[in-house]
Amino acid sequence: MVRTLLHRIATPGVFSGKAVFALAALTMAAILALDLLTDAEIRLHVLYVFPMAAIALHCQDKLDVLAGFALSLICQLFTSLLQGAPTAPLVTDALVFFVSSLLVVFLARAARENLMENAHRLSTDRADKPAKRSRR
Repeated sequence: MVRTLLHRIATPGVFSGKAVFALAALTMAAILALDLLTDAEIRLHVLYVFPMAAIALHCQDKLDVLAGFALSLICQLFTSLLQGAPTAPLVTDALVFFVSSLLVVFLARAARENLMENAHRLSTDRADKPAKRSRR
């Protein structure tokens, strides 16, 4: 059951892109709230990659992916600013947020394209081959 659920989560097209985007945005809001409630020494910034990867994997519209990317960066920077991070670490953190988030989006989009292409190829291969008749 767990394996089936994980397979569905990792397969683009199984869930509505808009539903995934809404759930991911709520997840980012929850991460932001938890990050603000914890001490500055406890950093939850790495958790933003999970909802962002879900958006990049399940949302076909590139504007949704861009909006998820921007929301993730805004939440991370907002937390750093509210926690009073000095300028030099803030700039370094912002660059790390940006580059790591970009990497996650590119990898998830590449996985999406490969999975969708393979699914399309399988469906057209099945349609092209005649059904085998069973011999009795």
